[in-house]
Amino acid sequence: MLIESIRLQNFRCHADSKFIFDKATFIEGENGSGKTSVVEAVYLLLNLKSFKEPSPKSVTSFGADFLRIEASYSSADDSGGLIYFFEDARTLKKNGVCVLDIPEYLASSPVFCFSPDTSTILAKDQKVRRNYIDRLCFYRERAHIFDLRYYNRLISQKTAELQKQRPDKNYIDTVNEKIIEMCSKISLRRKAATDMINSRLQVMYNDFGGSDEFFTLDYVTNNGNLDVLNKEASAARCLYGIHRDRFYSRNTGRIYDKFSSYGQKKTFELLVLSAILLDVEEMLKIDIITLLDDFEAGLDEKRSAAFFSIFSGERQVIMTGVKNRIFKDIRTIGL
Repeated sequence: MLIESIRLQNFRCHADSKFIFDKATFIEGENGSGKTSVVEAVYLLLNLKSFKEPSPKSVTSFGADFLRIEASYSSADDSGGLIYFFEDARTLKKNGVCVLDIPEYLASSPVFCFSPDTSTILAKDQKVRRNYIDRLCFYRERAHIFDLRYYNRLISQKTAELQKQRPDKNYIDTVNEKIIEMCSKISLRRKAATDMINSRLQVMYNDFGGSDEFFTLDYVTNNGNLDVLNKEASAARCLYGIHRDRFYSRNTGRIYDKFSSYGQKKTFELLVLSAILLDVEEMLKIDIITLLDDFEAGLDEKRSAAFFSIFSGERQVIMTGVKNRIFKDIRTIGL
């Protein structure tokens, strides 16, 4: 899919703005000019969630009654328009028809984003890291999203029972059996996704000439530690389960979330994203829209150009930065 144009109404600082995109587009502007908001709107339109805020109300312009994102798109076998509208509730339309099958919509228009400190595999919040890998697991197996929803319902039911003055032990045991079953399914998918990423990272680091700074992704699951189940009654909360899984970077055989430079950290984040893009494209046989916020920061020209060659090609890429210093032959939008 190629997003050809987008119109933002009451989206953050954009009261009513329209932008035209090419296959490769660079949006430049000073901090606070609204360039990140443009890629955030593209992401929200296609992924139905912002990579910065938990709800559409949070990105609606202050004092505005509604939020509207409208885009025109084209692909090899389809073209038309998309509309995301939020007032009291969300409405999503494709070519004038309300979209009801959300998983199918998400799978048909995959979009991935790099944005510093928010949507990367090294985000400060481990929940964001889990969600990052779970999106890959969803593309690999559609059932993943339904298993996660069912698992979350089980955790809510169990938590409610644990917080009663006299919890029903038999009921909790029954729920635990289901939780253990779901944990096994979900953790196996997360591990398979992590193994795939690491196999690709080895090749990518070698291609980048950075074998001396080789990092891998480390997955630590809470699934299998059945001893903690006995502690949940006294804690009155769920201590066991994949909602407590963690992801780290690993270097020289040890968990190592600290990097010698911002450029080294960003290289790891972008290489992980590259591995995910390649994997999803091979499975879905569809090109992915890639959003790279503050793309060049921390990267020298050689590495910026190398990443651009990875992320562009047949897929659409939209980048932001203070100034387009390198990519003079692509469409540049100034804010």
